[in-house]
Amino acid sequence: MSNSTSSNTTFDNSTNSPPLICPPGYFYVKGECVQSTHWILGVSITCSLLLALVMVLIIVVWFLSRKKTTSSRDRYSRVHSDDFPLHLSKTELTFESEGITMSINTQYTDEINITNTSDIEKSFKIEFDATQYILKTEPECGVLGPHSSVDVQFTITLKCSCKQYPPINVVSFDGTSEVDAIDEDIVTTPVQVCASCEDTLLLDFKEISTKELIANGLHGDVVVSTYRGQTVVVKKFKLSWTEEARSFFVERLGEVTQMRHSNLITIFGCVVTPNHEALVMEFAEHGNARTCYRRGEMELKLREKVLIDVCKGIQYLHSNNRVHGCIKPTNMLMVSINPQSTVCCKLGHYWDLAEMTSLIIPKIEADNEIMMQNSYFTAPECFKESSLTAEADVYSLGMSILEIYQQKMVYPERPFSNGWDAATEIVKGKRPDVPNSVDEKIKNLVTKCWEQKLESRPKIGEILKTFMELQDQS
Repeated sequence: MSNSTSSNTTFDNSTNSPPLICPPGYFYVKGECVQSTHWILGVSITCSLLLALVMVLIIVVWFLSRKKTTSSRDRYSRVHSDDFPLHLSKTELTFESEGITMSINTQYTDEINITNTSDIEKSFKIEFDATQYILKTEPECGVLGPHSSVDVQFTITLKCSCKQYPPINVVSFDGTSEVDAIDEDIVTTPVQVCASCEDTLLLDFKEISTKELIANGLHGDVVVSTYRGQTVVVKKFKLSWTEEARSFFVERLGEVTQMRHSNLITIFGCVVTPNHEALVMEFAEHGNARTCYRRGEMELKLREKVLIDVCKGIQYLHSNNRVHGCIKPTNMLMVSINPQSTVCCKLGHYWDLAEMTSLIIPKIEADNEIMMQNSYFTAPECFKESSLTAEADVYSLGMSILEIYQQKMVYPERPFSNGWDAATEIVKGKRPDVPNSVDEKIKNLVTKCWEQKLESRPKIGEILKTFMELQDQS
């Protein structure tokens, strides 16, 4: 009986050497084991597939490069107007505004003659990349035969105040098809937009450089930035704006900025360029009154000066039939900590940002902690009625005076379980305790400010007079 094997076993009769046994997948060929051709076939198929894939990619890239349009070219060769293939009658557009200031959202026109002085056909087109203005050209492009010309009319509408508006570009190439033109023959030259625009609330976002993030929130970030060499605070909105909402925001902001006083934070303007919407305000380098006293910088003379400045700001608002509506130490912004300075403190947030953005931000229930802290400075009648009054401002000021003089937040014992509990108790007459360390005159003033009856609260002029007298005595 003989045993069979699947291995390839071979004797070398000439040398009587032992048999060579090849492992599975290999065959004996001329004295050595050679791998099966199935492997070779597999490698060949794989290489063929890879080669085919590379060929397909090459064809796709070539096809896309042939189909590229004007906008897909990385960059045109930029040349001086003297070296431009077409002759331009001028390289600056003034829109007939020399010596005058142009207005926002008003159309202005100007004209340039473009001449082909060569012996071959040349094409041109007008391009611009600007958010600062809207431009219409007639015609936008054209083919000029040898020694021919065309008048191109430019109609511009400025959309924001800007120190220097981006140029318009005239592009030229040989023939009638840019796709078929040689890249080296496609050149562009700038035409400057020489416009002097009136100062408006509509600012150019490209003139704002961000320096530092100081706060972020659901609807926006607050950053320290630079605008035209001046440090500013910018509220960058994270909202889905509509044209109606932008117009409403600008309209309301225009009303707010009519209020200008040395003790009110200045609003420089806003940005309404899509995806760059923001509010630009004056920067207070020393923070607010709360952060100031927490740093130990709020000595007696500075407290008096701060509250004199605050009262002056409130008095200005009240004399113009406006109320602040949100007076508290965090909205008292410190521009100086030297009591001898002309101005140490300015009121911020005398605008209602929630109302200004009400077309795009639905009213949502405030965080409980925020609601509770805000309730400390809210007059009891405001929990029952939506309208704000000068008397409500006085109540809020009284609470702020107490916090600044005792150098800690009111209700430090936190007697309320939540915001609703705080509102309920305040409406019933609950008020914070005044520590014995607070001067008797200040204590009497504070308790008058938070009287339950509106008519019992002092006028802002009386409060201002009290602090000016205290300043004279100290």
